[in-house]
Amino acid sequence: MSSLQAVEDDEIVTNSWRASRSDMLMLLSRVSYRSVLALYLFAQTPVPAGIGEEEELSGISGSVCMHVALMHIQKLRQRCDPVKKAQANVTQAFLDLESRAYWAAVIWDTSDSLSSDMRTSLTSGLNGACSEPAWRLARAFLVGSFTPSTERWLTNGFDINDENASRIIGAASVSQVLMWKNVTSLKEALREGVDEGTVLWVWNSLQDTVSIFRNSIRPLLGLCERRIQFLGQAVRLCWFEVTLRYCVGVMVLLDALEVAKRSDLLEQLLEVRDEVEHESFAVLKFGMDNVYRIPTQGHLDTEVASLIPREPMEIPFVTLYAFPRHVVTLVQLVCRGIVQKRHEEKLDRNVFAHLASMLVDSLALLPRNLKEIGSARRGLEAMVEGA
Repeated sequence: MSSLQAVEDDEIVTNSWRASRSDMLMLLSRVSYRSVLALYLFAQTPVPAGIGEEEELSGISGSVCMHVALMHIQKLRQRCDPVKKAQANVTQAFLDLESRAYWAAVIWDTSDSLSSDMRTSLTSGLNGACSEPAWRLARAFLVGSFTPSTERWLTNGFDINDENASRIIGAASVSQVLMWKNVTSLKEALREGVDEGTVLWVWNSLQDTVSIFRNSIRPLLGLCERRIQFLGQAVRLCWFEVTLRYCVGVMVLLDALEVAKRSDLLEQLLEVRDEVEHESFAVLKFGMDNVYRIPTQGHLDTEVASLIPREPMEIPFVTLYAFPRHVVTLVQLVCRGIVQKRHEEKLDRNVFAHLASMLVDSLALLPRNLKEIGSARRGLEAMVEGA
């Protein structure tokens, strides 16, 4: 890409972000599912590098948009009340769609809480991962429905095709969100200074969730991994995404325990820590090496009056992933771990250089015109040089 083209692209990104933020003001008081989606999408859009700090602070922020979107969801959910449903003549099909939208919002809420250290808005905090209907249903699906059926798969054998792989990845996504919820609950318990009995209660719930993933979900994802190159590109991308999010959740958990100086709890996760550190590098490498091919329109040759096909656009999975901040978080936490091992002389210099270059390369594939990613690159390079 030429420097002129890069400047033009940066200008388009910056102007589009400014226009979108201006539009968000109109949606703050418009309670609808379209408003919810628009507010959420803006909240997930990183600030472009061309936006100065003063300009960034002078308008509505992504966190405010996320909070308002979740408030809109709560207001819209009031229609699920049986009395209001009868009065408004709301159909069951519409309520089913609302339930799907609510589950999507619960996932957004949980993800935002994991990264921002704020309490969730749609579900309760410390007790939410065990007592509320959404989480009880999630656990019941994993333990009572999915796991028994997959035990028969493992016993009798099954074909790892796109359909079965999609079912496994779907269950892995449910398990991963449930684990994230437990991680946010534990972080809240450690942050708020609750009594030790409550901390251990949340900790046991989290361990149960991690155990479900490791014992029931992870072996099936491993089978998918062995056949991954024979699966469709959409399924491969989904496998990458759910594996990446699992690694992010565990690494955030380990970081929270280190910050809280809970070495007693960290010792119980030594095996999980080693597994996820290795898996993090593997999934980042997979995301860099595998590309998603997007068909492009051909161009018209006026001389022969025919459409000449063009090569499809090839985008690495890491670049295509919709939440670059997850990649940034994983890279930063994993880098901190290998730097510490290097200082303790547990890593050879050449091995450290190889791993560090892999992390740098993964950030290099993320959109370069975003402020958060540029800052993360500079911080990563400084961390590596300091080691």
